[in-house]
This record gives sequence, structure tokens and C-alpha cells, in this order.
Amino acid sequence: MNILFDINHPADIHFFKITIGKLISEGHKVFITARDKDVALNILDELNLPYIKLSSAKQGLILLAFELIQKDIRLIPLFIKNNIDLAVAFTGTCTSHVSKLLRVPSLVFYDNDEAKLQNILTYPFATKIFTPACYPDNLGKKHERFNGIKELAYLHPDHFHPDSNIYNELGLEKFEQYIVIRTVAWGASHDIGQTGISKDDLKQFIDTFSNGWKIFIIPEGELEDEFLPYLLPTKAGKIHHVLAFADLFIGEGATMACECACLGTPAIYVNTLNPSHVIEVEEAGLVFYLKDGKHASRTAKKILENYNKDEWTIKTQKYIRSKENVTNFVYNKIIENGS
Repeated sequence: MNILFDINHPADIHFFKITIGKLISEGHKVFITARDKDVALNILDELNLPYIKLSSAKQGLILLAFELIQKDIRLIPLFIKNNIDLAVAFTGTCTSHVSKLLRVPSLVFYDNDEAKLQNILTYPFATKIFTPACYPDNLGKKHERFNGIKELAYLHPDHFHPDSNIYNELGLEKFEQYIVIRTVAWGASHDIGQTGISKDDLKQFIDTFSNGWKIFIIPEGELEDEFLPYLLPTKAGKIHHVLAFADLFIGEGATMACECACLGTPAIYVNTLNPSHVIEVEEAGLVFYLKDGKHASRTAKKILENYNKDEWTIKTQKYIRSKENVTNFVYNKIIENGS
């Protein structure tokens, strides 16, 4: 098969990378298109995965609309030139459009039920839609569910083993305590009008915890000068090793909060949006949800006062045992729906 994977977000690479490797090893031809968003291109480069850049991430509805049109237009000749048999994407707005136009099957994997506008622009055009079982909406006959969250496609224990050498890369003594903070750029269509951790909240949190813990910040956009000393120093591809050994994560991004849920690291998710996959790990006791950052320091203190890594790991393992290996599901669906 000639299969096209479209990458919109850094997490998309991780979601598909094991499946892509397996398909290539079996002789399938894989084509990757990518959006320049955050560290997505860096990760593709680190993994030595060739790609075609379709666009750079824009902010605001008008610019996002122009970007979508640009991607649609650029994808059409790529589909034709490479005789694409199947298009696969996480989110999948532009691939579903072009696939519909050219009568090529398109598979869309997605988990964010809060991304209303994006989903309206995507789902009607997709051939098949795959979501976590916790997804609340019924999307009709072309909708299938998998028993898990997307992060288990790459952080399932079958695939991922944390490397404690990450302490050296972070400039820390082995098992020295640290906290990871993630800020987002608020540029996606579903982010418009939403809020999370304010500058004052961030300063308060750092002032409260920097004496006992090393603080690392992972920004999606530009980081203000006063916070630059806390910038995470490792390569983008090492982030999951960083999260695995952290004592606490606090962030505005749902993906990293759920990644921590799969890694045995307590997570505080701060955002006015709370999609169903975050609610699932919250109900499992693995993530703490806050609508704003005002109470982040207080919540963190409560977690760290009673924190025991072994107990947290056991809780995470119990959750993972109740789920499937999501990569196996992804691979099987691609093979089933390919020509």
C-alpha cells in the first residue's frame, strides 16, 4: 500500500511512529506530511522520518482557515503523484477533505470532543473515525472505539521503558526531585477564548516550589525572559523520559497530562476545557483538573505531601491493565481498511 500520514501536532508522531515503522518493515510505502507546530519537525528529524512540510501553524480563526485551505491545496498533487491508497491522520481535517475529493479512504483518529468546530469540518468527510471508548458522542456507522487513550499507543509498557540517564541530560543527580511545567500557545481553534496558567500563577508556583524541587518549563510558544532559566534543556524526543521521572507535572496541555497518567507521574491539568479522555484519567485518580491556575500551588502541596512513587506506579499499572495496546488497534485498522 501507499499510505499517507499527516502530522498536525508533536503527539501525532508518537501516536503513529511504531505503526509507521512496522508498515515500512513490511514493504508498504509511507509518505509523511507535516505541519510546523511546536517541536513536531524536530521530532521527525530526530527519528529520521522523511517528511514534506505542508504549512506552519497559525493562530486565530481567519489565519487557521487560510492554513487549512493551503494544506488542502498542497495535498491534492501529493495524493495524485504518489498514488495514495489510504490517508491516515490524528485530527485529519485536511486529509479527510482531499480523500473525499479524490475518492481515497481516510482514517481519522481523534479524542477531543471539545474541539467542536474542528470536528464539524472533519467528521462528515472521513471514511472511518476512531476514538477512545470514553468519547461521549455517537458519530454513526463509521465510528469505532478503542479501549484506551491515545497516549497508550506509545507509552504502553510493551513499547516504552523510561531511561534514568535523563538525569544526566537534565544536569541533575540521580533521583533528584524535579517538577515539570507545560505552557501552551493557545493557537488551536479549540483553544480560542480559553485560559489556563497566568503569568502570576506561574511566578507564584515557582516561588513556592523552587527551593525544594528543580523546576523545568516546556513552552509551546515563546517563553518570557524571566522564565528562561527554567527552560527544559533536553531534545524534544526525550520528553517522555523527563515526564516519567518527574515528581509532579502541571500544565495547560491535555496530552502531557494524560502522558503522565500513563507514566505514573502525578499531573495537574489547568484549562477551561476538560475533554473526555482527561476526565477518564481524572476519575482513575491519576490527574487533577483545575479550571484556572489560582489553586495550583495548593493542589500541588497536597499531592506532594502524600506522594509515594511506588503507590502511584501501582495505581497507573492498574489503569493500564484495564486498557488495550492502542498501537495494535491502529495497525490493525490500517491493514483492514487499506487496498
